[in-house]
This record gives sequence, structure tokens and C-alpha cells, in this order.
Amino acid sequence: MKRSLLLSLLALCLLVPLPALGQASAEALAKCKAITDAMQRVQCYDQFAGGSAAPASESPAPGTTTVDSKTGITLAYIPAGTFLMGSPTGEGVRGSDETQHEVTLSQPFWMGTTEVTNAQYRRFVDATGRREPKYRDDSDYNAPDQPVVGVSWHDAVAYASWAGMSLPTEAQWEYAARAGTTTTYWSGDSESDLARVGWYDGNSDLSLHAVGEKPANAWGLHDVHGNVWEWTADWYGDYPGSSQTDPAGPGSGSLRVRRGGSWNYDASRTRVAGRTATSPGHRYYNLGFRLLRSV
Repeated sequence: MKRSLLLSLLALCLLVPLPALGQASAEALAKCKAITDAMQRVQCYDQFAGGSAAPASESPAPGTTTVDSKTGITLAYIPAGTFLMGSPTGEGVRGSDETQHEVTLSQPFWMGTTEVTNAQYRRFVDATGRREPKYRDDSDYNAPDQPVVGVSWHDAVAYASWAGMSLPTEAQWEYAARAGTTTTYWSGDSESDLARVGWYDGNSDLSLHAVGEKPANAWGLHDVHGNVWEWTADWYGDYPGSSQTDPAGPGSGSLRVRRGGSWNYDASRTRVAGRTATSPGHRYYNLGFRLLRSV
């Protein structure tokens, strides 16, 4: 529906003359444009246009951040786009389940710049009475700024629901982690490139680190390589042999996909295309999650 038609309908409903409506609309647009928080600005445009998308010129730049007030999570804006998911046959120690294929994500989204921390998970536990993370009383894993670990896939989904968000699909996770790159790690192809941006068994002192200590990728995401594995929404299964749009994985299964590697895994397991899977009820000391929020 064209914006002019929307304004006309609104005028009729409110019995406001169109000239006056034009002035009011200009004032409303000015208020939207003045909002500094990117997510709130987009929402303001949505409300003004009756739910249509914000003007393209006003879409946030990739990596623009906003803070969710309920959880305290910082989210980065991830644009829609197309990429090659999986790994090429010549990429080092790769899995047979990493068949490269084209994926298009038709909608932009917001994604946590880090994994959910213990402090952020504590808000959820206090508000809902959800069970504590498995390692809450272990000083190696319970610092406020460390990623929460010892949570099952079901715990992660419950937190996401409470927060008004979701776990990313496997495709959304890899797309955001790559941030437009095609290399083994978003930072390059060598182990030294990994060491600059992620915690793995070669540099972590075999311990869990606080989130955000390593540089972010081009879209503002930290720790997509190493520190902790991250739950995704998908059941584990083979990739399709053709291009896909907005894939969500198999319709059923017994294992949920986890991505990214961790502080006690080697460099080959922290590749951006690397994938493994775990029973959704398991709670490990090296497994956490980050969230996605729809635009």
C-alpha cells in the first residue's frame, strides 16, 4: 500500500484535513529521524507507515548496535543477503557434512554481539524461577561477564522466549559470523588469524574467558570463533544439494546443531563452517548461546 493512500485513510478515520495531516506527518517523521537508537528508529518508521518497512535510506548500517532494555544484551544489525554456506573441499580438516551451497536470507535481523552472559541469564532466573545453570557454583564458570554455560537447548529456548527473541538458525549463525567473508575464519585462513579473534586450546590457557575480549567481525560480533560453542535453532542433518532461501534445517531429529568451537577445542573445530550436534537436554561446561531478534 502506498504511503499516500495510508495517509488518506488515516485522515478519513481521524476526520483531520489532509493539509493538517501533512504537517502532523512531517512532525512524526522528524521525531522518528531524531531517535538515536537504531532499533527504536526503525520501529518508529514501522508505526508511522502502518507496519511497512522503514525507508531504505534509514535502514541501519551493518553492525549498528542497540541495547535491549529487558536483558541488557547488545544487538548488532545484520543485513539481508546471499552467501556460500559450508566449506570448500580444499579447506583443511573439514567435515563431510559441510557441503557448500548458496543460501539467501531474505530478511535482516539483530544478533547478540556476544553470547548471553551469566549476569544476563541471572535476570531470567530471578524473573521466572528457571533452574540455575549447571555450573553456577563453580568459580571457573560463574563470573558475571563470562558466557553462561551448563544450559540445555531447552533452557536457551526458554530464555529466548522470555526475552522476546529466538536462537538463530544455523544459516543465520554462519552468515552473521562470516560477515561477508569467505575464509576459514572471518579473520583469515591461518591459525594466527584465529588466535587474533578467538579463544581456543592454542591460546586460552584451557579456561573460559569473559565475552568481548577479542575483536569483533565487520558486523560487530565477538567470539564467533571459540570460547564457547553456541546452540542454534536447527535439528542436525545433511545440507541440501541446491540453493536455499531462509532454511531452517530438518523438520525433526534427535540432535541440535551447535556452532563456533570453544576454549578447549583445536583450531579445526572453530572454523566458521564447522558444525557439530548435541542432544538438546545436555548441559556442558563449554556450551552457551547467543540470541537473534527479528526486525
